Amino acid sequence: MGYLKFISCLGTLLAILLYRNYLKDVAFKNIFISTTVAFFFCYLTTIPLVTRMNVQWGIDDRFFCLGDSVILQFIGELNLLPILVYACKICPKNIEATIYAMLMATMNLGTFAGGQFGNLILYEMGINQQDYSKLYIFIALSSLFIILPLPWIHIINDKVTPQEQEQQSAQIEDIEEKQQLITEAE
Repeated sequence: MGYLKFISCLGTLLAILLYRNYLKDVAFKNIFISTTVAFFFCYLTTIPLVTRMNVQWGIDDRFFCLGDSVILQFIGELNLLPILVYACKICPKNIEATIYAMLMATMNLGTFAGGQFGNLILYEMGINQQDYSKLYIFIALSSLFIILPLPWIHIINDKVTPQEQEQQSAQIEDIEEKQQLITEAE
């Protein structure tokens, strides 16, 4: 278990480095859509593990779990980082900590609610410690919730943030003042 956590942390570190060095200037929507779709397909790779197809393919369970864990952690972190950066960009000045705390609380609430909803579905499907026969159906069903936010991505305006608008309006006011001073001097 400790080895799995260590490998997952490597996936997180790789995602942070990749984002910082190559993806920080890529549009939020592009990263969010591509990482969400990639996470959806990678999440579906759990089905071969549950149905034991990986053994038929000659892939050891430990190797399959490690690879799956690293990839899911890597893509999940790449999905989260732009959200945090975007939240910082649209945040009004001097309440950054409040926005971050609210964002984390919302994510934790979503994780908790998703876990409870998942447990309810598992119970209704009859999946328990003695019967995993329908678990692959549950995994396929739960993967649909991963791509659920994509139809609403067009609502997000990642072109100009409020802080950028303030800077632009301040620059316009500075230009207008300079023009006024020039015309008064003439």
